[in-house]
Amino acid sequence: MDEIKVLWLSRHEMTEDQQASLIRRLEYSVDPFQPADITVVSANVVFEARSSVARRQIEELAREHEASVVAGVLPAHIAGAFARRQGWQAMQVMVPVAIPAPAKEGEVRGGGFVHSHWETL
Repeated sequence: MDEIKVLWLSRHEMTEDQQASLIRRLEYSVDPFQPADITVVSANVVFEARSSVARRQIEELAREHEASVVAGVLPAHIAGAFARRQGWQAMQVMVPVAIPAPAKEGEVRGGGFVHSHWETL
């Protein structure tokens, strides 16, 4: 059985839908016929303002936690820094995507986050 450790970066706990979706996706990426042992470790992190510094900070956290996958609600500048990486990467970076919820300008929606799927950077 393969072991996958996920570092979850967010102020909020991962929802049940997010976790189930992530586990399905990661299990399939390893071997669709063999279940994987997936562990999620949470960290509430204040990111550096400079994207390159924040990316290195996250990479170091992943190494400290021995995580091969980083999942989290990342600010756009940090997500962009991961998307610009080139070459082989030792860790996978994933972000949750919400179901689009239309709203009128200025309207405050109260339903909260509704998970749709994961995107890999």
